[in-house]
Amino acid sequence: LACTSGEVETMFATAHRHQRWLMEAFMYRFHPQMPAICAQIPSLGRILHVNSKRMSRGREAGNPRYDVNAGGGALMDIGCYCVDFSRAVFGTEPAGVHATAHFGPTGVDLTLTGTLNFADTGVAQFCCSFESEPSYGAEIVGTEGRILIPHPWMPPVWPTEFQVVRANKSETVRVLPPAVPQHILTPFVLELEYFAACVRDHHPPTLVSEANSRGNMRAIEALRAAATARDGA
Repeated sequence: LACTSGEVETMFATAHRHQRWLMEAFMYRFHPQMPAICAQIPSLGRILHVNSKRMSRGREAGNPRYDVNAGGGALMDIGCYCVDFSRAVFGTEPAGVHATAHFGPTGVDLTLTGTLNFADTGVAQFCCSFESEPSYGAEIVGTEGRILIPHPWMPPVWPTEFQVVRANKSETVRVLPPAVPQHILTPFVLELEYFAACVRDHHPPTLVSEANSRGNMRAIEALRAAATARDGA
């Protein structure tokens, strides 16, 4: 696991030097639900607030997710999805961040709540956890409507659904499955197929770009620093 911006830069530099493609594995971006959500965002007006969560029980003792030197912690493992989602919705980088966390005995964050301020545009808040009853979801609120997403990361049912609310009227958007097995792990299949096509056709990954990975890591580092500073205060 890469756990600093410097390590991310080294990985991409190494890939370029050896003429290889490198892509961050955000599988939820490849589920057909995500482009369907993005298509609805312009109709919401100015985005005011994004709220997301990815919370669940932790892994077995000794798992590298609990190793602070291996890039462990809830933020790096699952909160990164919330950070990436928020940045994708606002379409820009946060101007500032705040975070609080509960750290475990190995030094990693077991639960972290973060806020990303997007200048004068709006705010994103999220929570990620290794010590919670499973809880997932996301909401995008704009001046002209909002989107409620029950399963933003790995939808367990097909076709998946989300709600768009405008003028107090709710519309259910159903996203039909692609031509792959209808399974909760389908986003991983679509992700692998996309990356294989990039390699085969000799073009860089753009759906999850190199610039996006750099931006996401900078936001994560800022959140982690904010949480650590608050914990030590």
